[in-house]
Amino acid sequence: SARAGRALLEAVHPLVIPLELLLLENEISLGRFDEASARETSLGGIPAGYRYVRELLGARLELARILKKGDASEEKWLRVESRVLAGLRALDASADVLSAFDRIDLVEQSLDFMISYRMSRRDYLSALAYAETKKQLRLRSRFPGLSSGIQGEAAEEFKGIRDRITGRDRFLRLLNASPALQAGAIAGILPVEIFQRGIPDTAIVIYLVKNGKDILGWTIARQFIEPVRIKDGYDRALLLAERYREAIGVFGSVATVSRDLAALLKPFENYYRGKESVIFIVDNELEQVPFEITGEKRLLDESHRVAYCTSIISALRDYDAIRPRVSLVGKPRGSLYHEIERVAIHQSGIAWGAETALRSGVGHLMVELAYNPLTGALSLGGNAYGDIVKGGSLLYLPSGDALGVVGHSEFALYASVHGARALVINDAAVHDVNNAVFVDIFYRELAAGTQVIAAFERAKQGVRSRRQFSHPAYWAGMRLYLNALDDRRIRP
Repeated sequence: SARAGRALLEAVHPLVIPLELLLLENEISLGRFDEASARETSLGGIPAGYRYVRELLGARLELARILKKGDASEEKWLRVESRVLAGLRALDASADVLSAFDRIDLVEQSLDFMISYRMSRRDYLSALAYAETKKQLRLRSRFPGLSSGIQGEAAEEFKGIRDRITGRDRFLRLLNASPALQAGAIAGILPVEIFQRGIPDTAIVIYLVKNGKDILGWTIARQFIEPVRIKDGYDRALLLAERYREAIGVFGSVATVSRDLAALLKPFENYYRGKESVIFIVDNELEQVPFEITGEKRLLDESHRVAYCTSIISALRDYDAIRPRVSLVGKPRGSLYHEIERVAIHQSGIAWGAETALRSGVGHLMVELAYNPLTGALSLGGNAYGDIVKGGSLLYLPSGDALGVVGHSEFALYASVHGARALVINDAAVHDVNNAVFVDIFYRELAAGTQVIAAFERAKQGVRSRRQFSHPAYWAGMRLYLNALDDRRIRP
């Protein structure tokens, strides 16, 4: 079809280049390497917005030849890496490139290769940096307007920093001055040592990404970083997530799923066993896995405080401390649990008020959240997200259903650019009085000055300890997303 379409078009037609790239991709997939090589050469002068695709497909062609011949010399591996890096540079020449011709699927496949390749070379920090790049570019693809206000000089300086030691102060200064750099420019360095300093001594961070059929992971503590590869881990995790959903749907037992999850996370057990808190950083593919219910005898959520962090880069920024005042944004939308949450806020004793927009403190978002995949824009109650959320360091979403194709951690990362230090997304399978119990305890604890991760854990425990809500369907989907790990006490 692509060949037939190409034959009908004049050389200057705007669809010619996309069709030529599609033909190049198919020729590589079909093993027609000579044809693919000739076509790639003919595309040498394509417009700047398409060059990243040509370079990444060129890397795929080099890789396909290596795999077919079984001739994996270091020189050939470096050639593949060089083409991928050239593709990323072409992509990052402007924040508009990806929105003009979005092949985020090809970009992520290329980054998966880089992550795996660097892990195989025991360059674990570079692999981790590429995992963060993947998060940055997914955010740029999902929300193309997010980086529109970044000054070109700031973006160039940000991605031009190459020395992790001498450049980290400039990195932090630029990131705090322009938070949208998280999406608008690929970071030239990843000052992970600064991230490590923010990890409490009582906590451990487990960073997990899908890589083909495997799961690649890093255990990150203040003093060390340990990598691990879980062979066939992704397929196992997907199956466990499906079994969990089936059990939750009929209020069945999740005991076998919990035990199998414990087996999956066995490489990390010795690291988190003596800690109080476990903080997961996961990619979109692994977000559906209920890591909270991991355990052979006790669930992880019962033995530890469990939270999620959106990314290392987001956690390097400075955020306002959480102020214990709730802005109830919007009106209950006809659901019983919205109304009883409103009652619970009043009973918790926290200062609150009904507002049309959030400017500071805690935002309890009753308005409908919607994502438009055609424009890449988020709206609240039919208004642009930025018109409703003008500030606020903590957001609470009564449900995660409205996010649609946007992952919860993706939304939390987007919210971080707008200043959100932390988010609670209540995606429990059942929304009923359990919502009110959680909200009452959570806000009561915040009003008393309790740290947000402790307040969240106590509120979740408060739901779980009630006999009628003891099943995970009532609490396991409640998640705390942190954009900053230095869990400061609540500011009065």
